[in-house]
Amino acid sequence: MAHGRAGQLGDGLAARMLSAQLHTPVGPVRDDSHWSVVWVRHREPPDPTDPVVRRDVEKELVVEAVKRQLIGRDVWRGPV
Repeated sequence: MAHGRAGQLGDGLAARMLSAQLHTPVGPVRDDSHWSVVWVRHREPPDPTDPVVRRDVEKELVVEAVKRQLIGRDVWRGPV
């Protein structure tokens, strides 16, 4: 487990990695058949020009908009 996007790690591990302070261990972490302790040494902000980042953000925005609509906190005023 070297470098990668948080979304590639799975929901539980991604949350742990993103919430961990820099220079601290996260783990134990299961990767296939091995257990590891991962050290968070560096974070880079997402590149807004990256099409994968843009797609993920758009998807998340739509999901959150639909959730708000379904639970009735928003009033539908037209297309998003």
